[in-house]
Amino acid sequence: MPIDWLSYDQQVELLRQRSMHIDDTAAAAEYLAKVNYYRFSGYFRYWQHDPARGDNQFFEGTSFETIRALYDDEQELVSVYNELLHPLELLLRTRFAYSFGRLVGVTGMFARGVGFTQSPHLDAESFEEHALSNLDPSKEPFVAHYCDDIKQGRSYKPKAYDRMPI
Repeated sequence: MPIDWLSYDQQVELLRQRSMHIDDTAAAAEYLAKVNYYRFSGYFRYWQHDPARGDNQFFEGTSFETIRALYDDEQELVSVYNELLHPLELLLRTRFAYSFGRLVGVTGMFARGVGFTQSPHLDAESFEEHALSNLDPSKEPFVAHYCDDIKQGRSYKPKAYDRMPI
């Protein structure tokens, strides 16, 4: 079913038509202009009758401000987690690369799956396939720096990563 384009004010009006209480329509429209209606609407389902079946009416007493507070709190929590976990992720990547390089080899080994145990399941992809499926779409600048343009179809071959440390 195609969705019509709605201005921010029309989006607020749609929420009102679906029985959401909104104290300040101008503030709600301004908020939707910053957050995006469809991103924010992911939080609505807990306050709607049956969104999976197309009943997007809100339960009585549902307020924009309540859902906004939940969304804002979750975004703050995500920010705190990212701040705490990013250094840990970097530390783990660094320690892995250091140990892998020392124990297995310094360049080109990761993309070939050297040093990893293959899954015993017959239908499991090889570690090489798994590594390449993660390296190929990577947006990390260091991956692009060490990747040579050696492809098989749309995917890079392991040889493309021969210069990559680890």
